[in-house]
Amino acid sequence: MSCADNERAKMTGSLLRPGSFLLATLATLGLSAAGCSSSSPSTSHTPTTSAPTTSAPTTSASAAALATAPVGANPQWDDLDPITDTIYVANGGTGAATGNTVSVINRRTCRVGDLAGCARRSQSITVVAAPSALAVDPTTDTVYVTNGHHTVAVIDGATCNAEVRSGCRQRPPEVTVGSVPSSVAIDAANHTAYVTNAAGNDVSMINTLRCRSSNLAGCSALRPPTVAVGVGPADVAVDELTHTVYVTNDDEMGPNDGTTMSVFNASTCNATTQRGCSHQGLVKVGTGPLAVVVDQSTNTIFTGNHTTNVPGGAPSRPGTVSVINGRRCDAADLSGCRALRPGTVPVGWGPDEMVLDGPAHTLYVANVHGDTSSTGSPLHHSNFYRRVWMPALRKTGLSGMHFHDLRHSGNLLAATAGATLRELMAPMGHSSTRAALIYLHDSDERQRKLAEALRPRPWPSSSAGGVAVNLARIWRAMTTARVK
Repeated sequence: MSCADNERAKMTGSLLRPGSFLLATLATLGLSAAGCSSSSPSTSHTPTTSAPTTSAPTTSASAAALATAPVGANPQWDDLDPITDTIYVANGGTGAATGNTVSVINRRTCRVGDLAGCARRSQSITVVAAPSALAVDPTTDTVYVTNGHHTVAVIDGATCNAEVRSGCRQRPPEVTVGSVPSSVAIDAANHTAYVTNAAGNDVSMINTLRCRSSNLAGCSALRPPTVAVGVGPADVAVDELTHTVYVTNDDEMGPNDGTTMSVFNASTCNATTQRGCSHQGLVKVGTGPLAVVVDQSTNTIFTGNHTTNVPGGAPSRPGTVSVINGRRCDAADLSGCRALRPGTVPVGWGPDEMVLDGPAHTLYVANVHGDTSSTGSPLHHSNFYRRVWMPALRKTGLSGMHFHDLRHSGNLLAATAGATLRELMAPMGHSSTRAALIYLHDSDERQRKLAEALRPRPWPSSSAGGVAVNLARIWRAMTTARVK
């Protein structure tokens, strides 16, 4: 099944080169997980244009032809309001005509079957300064836009959308947040907009009931509470199924790139209650984590890592995507985060933005320094067996083995090396000795070591000593005979 066969609820884009912005409905890519590379993410180049535009690929992925939609200068971020079929694009450039604006695009006239409609110039909304990110709350028809003025602009999506333009010329009210707001994510269940403050090492939490399209007057008076996270928070994502907030700590403005992601419970740390904000998990990911995406269907979290230690500079090597098991690191198990060692997938240079196509099990990654996009399907049970496990068995000449056998073997090797029961429990994630003992096995090598330890030693010339010597010799003979 191709991506075009599935109904999509989101569009995505990222800054590929100054003045060129890729904005693609996943339905138009004509790709599925089965159609992409089966061993590693594929990479495709995106042509640039001289004028600021958004681009929508045609249904033929191989043709690489793009329809473009004019937007403002230096487009940074976009989101879709599925209720009004409106795409909002944050334009972070400067200039009276096109900078410091949010473009409003009609998805009904710029999509598969009507690519010609993309060429129409869209309506725009003027915001304060350098909008960098935005998020739509479809439950209230409200758009929250972060900008360089330490504020979040709040747009009434009911009066400024694909069909209704009456409110587009009005200056949106603002909520004061922390220093250098860089991203925003909506948690509709807890009525909170989480805003990462890159220079403040915290996240502001805006009450979306007190500041929304139907109550814009309440926005300017808000003083959102904050929660401290790691150094240089870059991006934030909310898993509303597990009530978990994930924040990448990139430290792009500091001397070194970060390597962690903060995790906390959205139900106990939001705009109305902060009783659980101090209880957090911290998981180590790749170097320079910028983007974060959650796959709610599998409880998997992905971070895009720039892998550079040059502040604000180009990457020193190609980027990676870390893959985190949410079942061992979410609101229900924050303590499990620190023990995780997530695997990574290689991608292009400078993975800047990601979008997940859930029905097609495909993750799309925009590589800002390589002018490319990487496409690959996240590992799950079905494709892991085909892509990883079977090739590994063929390479090693083994057959009839199951992946779970590695768990037994790993613990057996550790036990043979002398690991204690407590040391065996930690990597296995067991909370009781009963569970860990299931995986402990007797071994011939261990028996040899025990036999060597029981070699006859000089004993006092007494009947008790003679019995001990004989018992030791019998034990050694029995164990040696067993292992031959």
